[in-house]
Amino acid sequence: MTSILIAGVVIGPLVTIPAEDSLRAQGEIDQVHRCLAERGFKRRELADGEVFWLNNSFGDERERRLGHLIGGGTIETYGS
Repeated sequence: MTSILIAGVVIGPLVTIPAEDSLRAQGEIDQVHRCLAERGFKRRELADGEVFWLNNSFGDERERRLGHLIGGGTIETYGS
């Protein structure tokens, strides 16, 4: 009984404290995904080329490119 209390009360927090920020961040990400999925949005992973294209833009241009990709566009159809 004592070992259960010590492991649960002392060791448990010592193990989880270092990962607390990443656990909280992942929980927030999961909640956003769940909320958007409930509203009919579908998650799509960007291709490597799209990530590169997006990461090599700044400010208003980055917002336009991201909006284009979110709207279902591709690099090839951008600006047309």
